[in-house]
Amino acid sequence: MKKTIFYQMKIAHEFCKIFCSSIYLIFSNFNLTEIFKYKKHQFYLIVFFMLSAFHSNLYSQAVSGAAVQANFGIDADVYANKEQFLVPPTTSGIYDDWFYSAAFATGTGENVIDQTNAASLKTSIQANNNFTFEKRMSKPKNTTVGNFLWIDAVYGRDGNSTQSNNDSNVFSGNSNKNGDNPATWALGVGSIPQKDDIVDVYGYLKRDVSPLALATNPNGILWGYGGASKISSDGNSHFDFEFFRTEVSYNGSALIGTGGQSGHTAWTFDATGKILVPGDIIVAVDFENGGTKPIASVRVWISNADRAAFNSKPNRPFDLTGVYDQGNGAPPYGYAEINAKGGGINGDIFAVVNVTAPTLGPPWGTLRGSQASFQNDYEALQFAEFGINLTALGLDSRNINQSACSNLLGSLLVKTRSSSSFTSELKDFSGPFLFGNITDVAVVGNVSNPLTCTNPNATLTATPTPLNATVKWYGPSPDGIADGPLLDGIAPVVSVKGIYTVYAFTNLEGCFAKKTVTVIEDKELPNVNAGDDKALTCLVTSIQLSGSSSTPNATFLWTTLDGNIVSNETTLTPTIDKAGTYTLTVTNPLNGCQKADTVVITMTPPTPIVIVCPPDNIKSSCDYVDQAAVDAAFEIFKQGFTVSGGDGTLTPSGLENLTAPLLCGGSVTVNYSVTDACGQQKSCSATFTITAPAAVVPQSPDPVNASACAYADQAALDAAFETFKSGFGVSGGCDAKGEFIGNPVAPTLCTGGTVSVSYKITDKCYSETITKDFIITAPAAVVPQSPDPVNASACAYADQAALDAAFETFKLGFGVSGGCDAKGEFIGNPMAPTLCAGGTVSVSYKITDKCYSETITKDFIITAPAAVVPQSP
Repeated sequence: MKKTIFYQMKIAHEFCKIFCSSIYLIFSNFNLTEIFKYKKHQFYLIVFFMLSAFHSNLYSQAVSGAAVQANFGIDADVYANKEQFLVPPTTSGIYDDWFYSAAFATGTGENVIDQTNAASLKTSIQANNNFTFEKRMSKPKNTTVGNFLWIDAVYGRDGNSTQSNNDSNVFSGNSNKNGDNPATWALGVGSIPQKDDIVDVYGYLKRDVSPLALATNPNGILWGYGGASKISSDGNSHFDFEFFRTEVSYNGSALIGTGGQSGHTAWTFDATGKILVPGDIIVAVDFENGGTKPIASVRVWISNADRAAFNSKPNRPFDLTGVYDQGNGAPPYGYAEINAKGGGINGDIFAVVNVTAPTLGPPWGTLRGSQASFQNDYEALQFAEFGINLTALGLDSRNINQSACSNLLGSLLVKTRSSSSFTSELKDFSGPFLFGNITDVAVVGNVSNPLTCTNPNATLTATPTPLNATVKWYGPSPDGIADGPLLDGIAPVVSVKGIYTVYAFTNLEGCFAKKTVTVIEDKELPNVNAGDDKALTCLVTSIQLSGSSSTPNATFLWTTLDGNIVSNETTLTPTIDKAGTYTLTVTNPLNGCQKADTVVITMTPPTPIVIVCPPDNIKSSCDYVDQAAVDAAFEIFKQGFTVSGGDGTLTPSGLENLTAPLLCGGSVTVNYSVTDACGQQKSCSATFTITAPAAVVPQSPDPVNASACAYADQAALDAAFETFKSGFGVSGGCDAKGEFIGNPVAPTLCTGGTVSVSYKITDKCYSETITKDFIITAPAAVVPQSPDPVNASACAYADQAALDAAFETFKLGFGVSGGCDAKGEFIGNPMAPTLCAGGTVSVSYKITDKCYSETITKDFIITAPAAVVPQSP
């Protein structure tokens, strides 16, 4: 209880000072000592102090004004090298600030915020006065500049709700207050009063590591800086710079990831007050009365239970003032106001507004007034700036489980309030911005590649955070645990597999990061089999090789020095068309290792064509019975032409359309040729010859044309005829034969005639009929001669003698002519009749010739004289 009374009395004392300052500013003739002359006034004043002491919303602390701290101007201008509102103003030429402009001031002081593309941003703003954007620190995070570590910085251009504009991130409704669980805030698009409408926000975190600072604190002194401007420029500003330990984001209607203790990260401590987990911080800065008297309050998010007897704990980082605010959804947590341990905050927080004059705005300009007009300058009273010694206030703390280079903060949210009351309505906000959330040194090691056949070296590279951290490589580890030897350079090239260690060092004591990488070696050869040897032939003129490999996704290449690859040389199955040695090289795509195998392709010589021709056949036609026998022999001869060997289909020629030679002589030469599928050709020839037989010599008699008289008789003629026939004959040929056609016989001698004797001669190759005539001319006709018969009277004759003579004459009348040699003779010896007796004598005259025989009989009749009657006279 005594401690509580003590704290309340202390709070009352502080508020008394604030109250006196306020009264003095408002009523310049007001004399506080006069009040105490009147008990009534004393009573009211005491009541006022008591109410103020016990009302957290009224508690704030006066802070220092413009200053230069840790080489940064907290002076309500935004440019380096000139401190426009320092008392007195200076142009140092050495101090850093948010921006740099040679037109404003030159010197070695640098710009904290990246101001590249300022002209382009200015154009965008002039075209759209609700254009928003964010810029980060001009150097990589955690960059050492002289005696200072530039940890992080951010600039944000917020939207506005002037005219028809809508601000995309405002507090909507009337129940959004500091101390609430952020999850209960109503956030979104809307409009707000101009006096609360944020235009520009700034944040900067740095560590002073100068010898003096290190003498004060082993880790140096951590400073935080902030700035903001509004559309309105009345000098009354109520800003909250709220620092979340987490990475907070805004989805258009709510903040995401603010923390797990009623929407925040709560500070937690052990029993001695030592920090276990650093939590969220809010710096409330108020500029009233024209901005001439800044007041501030620093608070931490803490549970109500942790507040108990906090200021008595020996290892506490700060003191609690007793002011504690819990809003909607916050219990058991809330924001507790703090002082430096054992003191206040004056001298640890500096705040200032450009009260007396305008000052040059950002390089891309700013906005002002109800029209959100573009301006190059901040109007007087428009820009407010503060700086805070976080180390002095015990806020330079990390989780005890974190290293010396762990995150310092996390995210920044800048808000405006409707009044100086800490729990007044929240109006506008800008952010959240990642801020101070990557103060850790970190390093990512990388191996450019495994050690492979194609790339036996690997480059080790590291990406440190911050980028200016010192990088050192060691390795390879001898046992997988201990570091290996120090390697040269920040990107050493190695050729030995193993575990390598990379360190990234900052200039903070004990702040380093360590990572290991493993350089692996992959030189496993791929599997390759070029396949079985194969052979080309004259028929198989190309072959598809059959390589194989079980290596996944391998690439293939066939090569040859003495063969020829037709196609697909980059596949397992190329086509080749020439004998030779073919090499299949398989490449493992993962390591570039190659392995080769060969296959031999030979050229099998063509199988010779073996062609057989029979010997020449030379025979006489006499050896064959007939043409059919010759034909049969010729067919057998042709069958003697044979072929074997060769490749593929054999195509013979020369045996087609052949006709055997004629039986009677001739020759056929067979030109036998065979071609195989490979184009080989063989040929031979043989002759089938039939020699003609000896000439057939026919013999025939001369024709006979004779008179029948030439022959004694028919027998003689027949004999002559036979002799004629025997004159027919034949010689030569194979076995020439002759025969008479029919049965010719001699003509009849007496009648004569022509007998044509046809003699037919035949041989294998000869046939002829010879006809010869045997002509017998018949003898001349036999002309018999005979006397007329005589029938006379004996009287007619003188006497016997006369009769006899007459008889002889009668007989002489017989004769013959013609014929061959006709002859006549009397048959018998006819005698004249006796004259006186008379009588008839038949005289027969026989005529004979070779072809004639006739007997002519003529009567010689003598009539005896009548009886003589003698008369006698």
